[in-house]
Amino acid sequence: MVRFPNLVEPWTIHLYNRLRDESEMVRKSTLVSLSHLILNDMIKVKGQISEIALCMEDPSNNIADFSRLFFHELAKKGNSLYNLLPDVISRLSEPDNSISTSSFQSIMRYLFSFIKKDRQTESLVEKLCHRFRTTRLEKQWVDLCFCLAQLPYTERCLHKLQDNMNCYQDKLHNDDVYKYFTNIVIQTKKFAKPEVKLLVEELEQQWKTLHDRGATDSSSSPGSIAVQQTRGSTVKKSVARRRRKLQPLKEHNLAEHDISPSIQHKKRISH
Repeated sequence: MVRFPNLVEPWTIHLYNRLRDESEMVRKSTLVSLSHLILNDMIKVKGQISEIALCMEDPSNNIADFSRLFFHELAKKGNSLYNLLPDVISRLSEPDNSISTSSFQSIMRYLFSFIKKDRQTESLVEKLCHRFRTTRLEKQWVDLCFCLAQLPYTERCLHKLQDNMNCYQDKLHNDDVYKYFTNIVIQTKKFAKPEVKLLVEELEQQWKTLHDRGATDSSSSPGSIAVQQTRGSTVKKSVARRRRKLQPLKEHNLAEHDISPSIQHKKRISH
């Protein structure tokens, strides 16, 4: 594999699958081989790298430690880890992945510890907010919120949360989702400057309002909107019918009373 990486490339998916093999020796050999190929730029790093992330929760301490070492080295290679994080999160949040909440959070805490640059943080906040639109389950909402809560927040990051609120505002009724957004507020307030605290408090109030409204806000539910639209169209139709009925009467009345000045003058002369 090391001597002929181009031949290995089409088969990498099968190679990653061996990271879940029953044999500890097979899992460890696969992890060592993949680590060497990736860190030496012999194969492209793709979304399947989430399988290596799962190795951090392997029953074997040797495999778990080697997986952490791999990501420690990958984080040194420019933006490699940063670019992969959104896909890793999405893959590990998929319902098909038999991963517990505690394992997911343990993996994410370690990976997010390597995100240090402000620009990376800002971009990740925006990317994770957009990921809410592709989620199908409440578990995925909670996982994304947990990841958002792992980031340090500057004023620009808070503005990203505010600007992209339409991506997640319909998820805030969930108590766990709201809990992680509240954690962002608590952590940011500790070290925030006065002007940033004002923004944090504004966001806090907006999130609380959306959470409290929750499912009881009938005006935001699709069914109620449909009813309102139906009622609105019915009212419009009835008004239109009424106008059509009144139009002939108005024209008739105008015909009787609309006499030009010249005709009125002739009538006065004749009298």
